[in-house]
Amino acid sequence: MKGHPVVAVAGDRLTLGRWHGRSDVGYLAIPPGARTPQPSGVEAALDRLRNQGVRSAFTAALRDHEALAFLSSGFETFEYLHVLRHDLQAVPPLDDTHHLRRARRSDRARVLDIDDAAFDDFWRLDDAGLAEALRATTSVRYRVALDPADERPVGYAVCGRAADTGYLQRLAVDPSHAGTGLGAALVTDALQWLRRRHARSALVNTQTDNLRALRLYRRLGFVEEPHHRLTVLRWDA
Repeated sequence: MKGHPVVAVAGDRLTLGRWHGRSDVGYLAIPPGARTPQPSGVEAALDRLRNQGVRSAFTAALRDHEALAFLSSGFETFEYLHVLRHDLQAVPPLDDTHHLRRARRSDRARVLDIDDAAFDDFWRLDDAGLAEALRATTSVRYRVALDPADERPVGYAVCGRAADTGYLQRLAVDPSHAGTGLGAALVTDALQWLRRRHARSALVNTQTDNLRALRLYRRLGFVEEPHHRLTVLRWDA
């Protein structure tokens, strides 16, 4: 499983690739541990993508200060994301009626099918996107929830820890199993793991119109960060 390549451009490091494998749409992100790029680095990255036939591009979710160089290089706001925090002090107990296990390499195709069913086209992960989620933090927990009838994965979660902060990177449940408690079980499992790993808090982000996810996170103890937002940006040639 390979993610998008990290390249050096004008003294900065950026992740560059194709958005969902499309030849005419690019993707830019700041790789873990890299400094916030300068406008010159972003513009050099755009030149590289233009030369490869890209005519529009999206960024990964960026914090306000990270977005500045992209905005000054011609990107515009595409969507804002809510950021929610859990203090990990009162983590709900895990409902052991749900069967969760560590994800296996053989689960990859099924996990991507779940993601494809759970999200609309823009937010779906391809193979490279899943690989990036799995390597975004120094330690990671990758779990699947199984259908009790046939032991096939019907949901999954990726969480990780960097320093003393935890991140719920991805959560998806097959819509045919929505409302069964699998999402809550996967989130609770992630929170308990992060607390055992001595994280002091956990962060998650979601689209502003994803009301189902917002209700779930709030019910499990997440609180919105009113002064902490993320932004996805778009550039068009």
